[in-house]
Amino acid sequence: ILEQTPAQKQVLLFSATISKSIYSIASNYMDKPEEISAGEKNKGADNVSHEYYIVSPEDRFEALRRILDSISDVYGIIFCRTKKQTQELSDKLKHFGYEAECLHGDISQNIRTKIMNGFKRGQPKLLVATDVAARGIDVNDLTHIINYNPPDQEELYTHRSGRTGRAQKSGVSVSILSPSESGKVKRMENKVGKEFEHKKVPDGSRIIEKKIDSLVEEVKNASMDDQEWEKHLSQAVSKLGNMKKEDLIKRFTAVALKDAMKDQGKQDINSEPTSKKKPSSKEEGKVDIKINIGKKHRLDIKDFFSLINSCGHKEKIDIGRIKMLPTVTIFSVDEEKADKVIHGLQGRNLKGVRISAGRK
Repeated sequence: ILEQTPAQKQVLLFSATISKSIYSIASNYMDKPEEISAGEKNKGADNVSHEYYIVSPEDRFEALRRILDSISDVYGIIFCRTKKQTQELSDKLKHFGYEAECLHGDISQNIRTKIMNGFKRGQPKLLVATDVAARGIDVNDLTHIINYNPPDQEELYTHRSGRTGRAQKSGVSVSILSPSESGKVKRMENKVGKEFEHKKVPDGSRIIEKKIDSLVEEVKNASMDDQEWEKHLSQAVSKLGNMKKEDLIKRFTAVALKDAMKDQGKQDINSEPTSKKKPSSKEEGKVDIKINIGKKHRLDIKDFFSLINSCGHKEKIDIGRIKMLPTVTIFSVDEEKADKVIHGLQGRNLKGVRISAGRK
């Protein structure tokens, strides 16, 4: 677009943060540009606190559920990396009874407007979005930003966390990290100029305690003004009036929290940063990808690299350990390129097999 504009013009660029690529555009298409900074560069809001949890990748969703259940009245945005992850996470949250909707590039403008109008009214309380889809969202009352996946670029963390703590209100930015992602903490701290608090995902018993506290507050604040209700409640009183008060409280609590008691896991799912863990076969800074083709399909190393090279990546993909099993192959790549590799492999055909790829 800039190449097609007149030679004589005034050009101004505006951004909350300015990446190296934007500086490159400025140097190519602007004549001795001056930079004006309002406030400190990439400085996080003073009234936003930052915390992070470390869990194994397979426990990420369980960690999210426990974190949400430990917050009394959450109203926020959950960030994912890809459209697919956004849709899948939104669907899973709904399945478990959470009020959630999602925004991504495949959502039509009409649906987006409907979702956003509801979200601004607090219905739903949770919005799951990609960074691109969340652009332009302006809501002052958000209590939490949750990084279900940390951003690939630290600059994006400032964008995300800055969506809470607005209008002199406090907010919390939460990051759920795998052990291999824990190195991002220091870089994100440097970007926002604040120290992050490492917190432990609460176990199931702590969640139950929190739910009981919420139930007690809800019961104490319940309105008794409705005369129509009074007629039906009198019926309950007549049938349960002979029970001891303590037994009645226990039974009503057990009924109200039946699903939570049954559903909430009690095991400790917290993990340690990679630097604190014992050495493992997984390489630092890499993640494992699994594809549904292996030795049984007569796959050899030459076929494997031909498949990787056919994905159309412009930059070099550094492949780490490769493990060929009968029906699947597992290999490691740099974390920041994992989603690109998965996207490039998805749906390709090799030896009569339609490739399906995903993080292990």
